[in-house]
Amino acid sequence: MIRDLLEKFSWQMADTPPNGRGGSSDLIAIPLNNTLAAVIDTASRRVYLESDAALPKQTLEHYILDIVLPHLLSHDGHLVLHGGFVKSDAGGIGFIGPSGAGKSTLTASFLDDGATLLSDDTLMLHHDADGVTVEALYPSLRLFPDSLSSVLPQSGETRTVAHYFDKRRLSFARTAERSPADVLFYLDVAQDAEGEISLRRLEPRAACMAVLKNCFTLDVESREELANRFRRASEVANALPVYALVYPREYSRLAEIRAQVLSLVAEIKTQ
Repeated sequence: MIRDLLEKFSWQMADTPPNGRGGSSDLIAIPLNNTLAAVIDTASRRVYLESDAALPKQTLEHYILDIVLPHLLSHDGHLVLHGGFVKSDAGGIGFIGPSGAGKSTLTASFLDDGATLLSDDTLMLHHDADGVTVEALYPSLRLFPDSLSSVLPQSGETRTVAHYFDKRRLSFARTAERSPADVLFYLDVAQDAEGEISLRRLEPRAACMAVLKNCFTLDVESREELANRFRRASEVANALPVYALVYPREYSRLAEIRAQVLSLVAEIKTQ
């Protein structure tokens, strides 16, 4: 799966280290843990895993699919966000926000309303004259055990995401790879003391910053990558409604949160 997905985007896994390790400007290293780094040769478009120890297959898959691949696509000029996306009867809905904000849980909960899940983790956004389209890199749904038992108790087969934490990866058949996007929600980590649900539209500048905070980037020192990322984030922020969502982190309130989100999306579609 790893090699096939990389090759889909014209990248390859390398079995031997690239020439000039440590001295070439074409080489970028992404530390993955204390003993493992992905060495990216941008000239030959190859990825080499430099490791001091053997790691389980599922952990390597997690590193490549969830971390390395999004960075590679950002380097190629795509706007790649860490977030979830569902296609519902109301429209296409995306969720972004910092780690721990509940993106995967909230995204997965929409399956109860019959929504189609594109991904809970990595999204590639395309903007053209018709609006914003979201593409999922691969079918991903990963939940911690408490979320899994509360949101999808009949989920069926799951497997470990990586050896160092207890998230589980759910297997499901992809029914959609792309979808038009109608709204993007930024999950604010601030919690309302009274457990209120708050939906507030962001002005384009604030929306752009929210998008930028959740972008992948390979070379943080590249002015070209920075300029491209800012331009694409600005296009999305001006073309797509972005709302800050503050919500109580309670499983019992998920249905209420979904109802308000879906009501807002339906209202946006009629404008």
